[in-house]
Amino acid sequence: MLGDPVNLVDPSGEFFVVAIPWIVEGTEWAYAAYRAYRAARAAAAAYRAYQAAKAALDAYDENGAGVCYADPEYHTPDTHPEEFEKYRNGFRNKKDKSYWEKDRSSHGGRQYKRWPNIKDKEKGKKPNSIWPDGRVRK
Repeated sequence: MLGDPVNLVDPSGEFFVVAIPWIVEGTEWAYAAYRAYRAARAAAAAYRAYQAAKAALDAYDENGAGVCYADPEYHTPDTHPEEFEKYRNGFRNKKDKSYWEKDRSSHGGRQYKRWPNIKDKEKGKKPNSIWPDGRVRK
């Protein structure tokens, strides 16, 4: 076993060790290159994070109102209760007759399940997921 692998010597004399100076210098250069590579990657990651933060801040106008969010697509029982009537286990929109139920699974937070009509729910068709503020989740 080598006694001092840094200096490449064997004090016991059991092993023959040849230290070639250009290999030792090469390893120092390779380590320096590796450190420079890691520093460049960290700098690139920091710059990407800066760009993302800048884009998020630029999405707001001078009054602080967000301009990056789309207008809600739907009126919900939370936002416009006067447009809904209680129907079975949920709500029915008086205008378009769509059927809404609160999602009880709590996967993804509070939301409503919306079917175009009660018949689609009874047939087992897949509903839309709508956030309480009217945005479509999926």
